Amino acid sequence: MTGAVAGAFVGHRVEKSDKGVLVGAAIGATVGGLIGHTLDERRCTLYQIAQKDHLKLASATITPAKLGVGGQHAVGLDVQIQDQGVIFESHSARLVPGAHGYLEQIAAQYTPRVLVAALGPKAPPQAIVAAEHRKVLIVAHAAQTSDPLWAERLSTARARAVAEIFAARGVPGYDLFYQGAGDALPIANNATAQGREQNRRVQIVDVASMIQLKRYLSLRTTNPADFAGVTYRPTPPPVAQGSVAEPPRAGPHASFLERMAAHAQRLAGTVRHRSLTHP
Repeated sequence: MTGAVAGAFVGHRVEKSDKGVLVGAAIGATVGGLIGHTLDERRCTLYQIAQKDHLKLASATITPAKLGVGGQHAVGLDVQIQDQGVIFESHSARLVPGAHGYLEQIAAQYTPRVLVAALGPKAPPQAIVAAEHRKVLIVAHAAQTSDPLWAERLSTARARAVAEIFAARGVPGYDLFYQGAGDALPIANNATAQGREQNRRVQIVDVASMIQLKRYLSLRTTNPADFAGVTYRPTPPPVAQGSVAEPPRAGPHASFLERMAAHAQRLAGTVRHRSLTHP
C-alpha cells in the first residue's frame, strides 16, 4: 500500500457541532446561496494570490451532486496548487524561500474571521455559525516513485507543514485536518514528466461538516489511465494508534487496478487531525 496515513478523527467537540445547528437542515436555501457566493469570491481571491506569486492553482466547487446528496448550492471548494519547486525543497518537507508568505495569504482565506466577514453585515446567524466551523483538509500528493512508503511519509510531513501554517494563521485546530496521499491519487499520467509535475501538489478541501468531509473522502476516485506505464510495488505501512479499522487488502494475485482501488478505500478512512500533540 502507498500513501495512506493513520490517525483519529477529532473528538466530541466537532461531532457535537455536526449534530447541532451547524449544518444540514438548519442551513436553508437562502443561507446556502449566500455561502455559495462567498465560495466564488474566495476562488477569485485565491487566483489573485496565485497570479501574484506565480503559482499554478486550479479550483473546483464541491456540489451536493459530487457528494451524492441532495441540494442545489455548492457546499465547498477543492483547491489544488502544483508544487513546481515553489512550495517544498526537493525530496524534503522544508519550505522554499518565500513559500511561507504566500501559504499564509492562502491560509488567511480559510480563517473564521475572513469567512464571516465575507458574508456581510446582515448575514443570518446560521450562516455565521457555519462559516465559523468549516472543516479544512490539507492533502499533499507525490508523483509515482519506486518507494511508495517513502512517498507516503514525505507527503504526510508536507501536509502537516502546511496545516501548521493554517493553524498559526487562525484556522481552528479542531476544524483542521491533514493527510499524506503519497502517489495514490494522481490527476495526470505519471508516465510523462509533465504528468508527474502535475501530480506533485498540495490540495485544500473545505466543506461545511464532518459528515460532508467523510463523504468526500469516501468518494474520491482515480483514472486508471494515470497509472499507465507505471510499476506498482505495494509496501504496507504500519497502522498508527487510533486509526479507523482497515478494510481488507487486495490479495497478492489481484490486478494492479484492484490493488489501487483497495488502497483508495483505505486512504478514505485515515485522515489526521492537525494537532501538535498528535504528530
